[in-house]
Amino acid sequence: PTFRFLVPGFICLLFIVSVKPNKTNKREVRETVQLVKELENDSTLVLVEPVHFSLNFIYYYDRALFREPDGEQIQRELGKKSVYCINSLENVDYKNRKHIVLVDAASNFSAPNNQILNTLNAEFNQTKKHHIEEIFDIYEFEKRL
Repeated sequence: PTFRFLVPGFICLLFIVSVKPNKTNKREVRETVQLVKELENDSTLVLVEPVHFSLNFIYYYDRALFREPDGEQIQRELGKKSVYCINSLENVDYKNRKHIVLVDAASNFSAPNNQILNTLNAEFNQTKKHHIEEIFDIYEFEKRL
């Protein structure tokens, strides 16, 4: 009689020992936003692509703004901080900026051929590239002299 409880008990024990409740999806948004905050200064333009990543970004960038129910108000407030969530450079005044930080959250998958990175590489000097596991690339650009 005790044997019939021993095998199921052992199997349950194996499940308990091997479970990882805080398993990550290898998308370190908090770390990504933290690095952006470290890289930016008063003259930095921050571009986040693609647009559908914006809520993830805003959650860690500015929690009070994240709680704002009006999406247009969120965009206005981000604009005041020179932060834009975009799928293209259309309607973004970037040409006279001295420092640009581009956050690329796997935009080639959801917004392929948007030419943001290519355009910035053509018009600015790319000074650094940071990669954060697994899908985030953060590029820094400086104005060409």
